[in-house]
Amino acid sequence: MFFVSKSILKIFAIFSTTHNLTKSSLHEGLASDFFKYIRENEHLLETEGSPCALFSHQEELALIAFKFKASKVGTL
Repeated sequence: MFFVSKSILKIFAIFSTTHNLTKSSLHEGLASDFFKYIRENEHLLETEGSPCALFSHQEELALIAFKFKASKVGTL
């Protein structure tokens, strides 16, 4: 079972990997290498005073997205 914060869900609106939620389950998306990497790097989930943890790490998130061949589909 996954517990999902709003900040984690928002990333689906920003980057798309191989898991489009209209074609796969939330469980499959969160089990992807992209999200696994984010979970394994806990500092990415620190808010640093921002309401959204991933918003606090935009530059690093862009590098991670590049690494996992995620494409930007929205804006922060």
